[in-house]
Amino acid sequence: MLAQAIRPAVVDVLADVLPEQVRRALAKPYYTVPEVMDLTGWSRRKVDYLRERREVDFIKRGRTVLFPAEALHAYLDAGLVSARKTIASP
Repeated sequence: MLAQAIRPAVVDVLADVLPEQVRRALAKPYYTVPEVMDLTGWSRRKVDYLRERREVDFIKRGRTVLFPAEALHAYLDAGLVSARKTIASP
């Protein structure tokens, strides 16, 4: 009886939290320039441009450039445009 009362709340919380946790668990901690290009569809020049303007966080060790996954996803999420809520017509 108690389990039946709690179940809907647990399902709602898991539906909100679980997708993000799975994405984080499966994601790499850092992306290389070619991986950023594959992930976003940007050209190498676009990736370099964003790095040069310091619009996206990066790590540079010698000639190796890495982008923290969290920072890259935060940059992409910052440009999110919410969908309009439409009323379904009869």
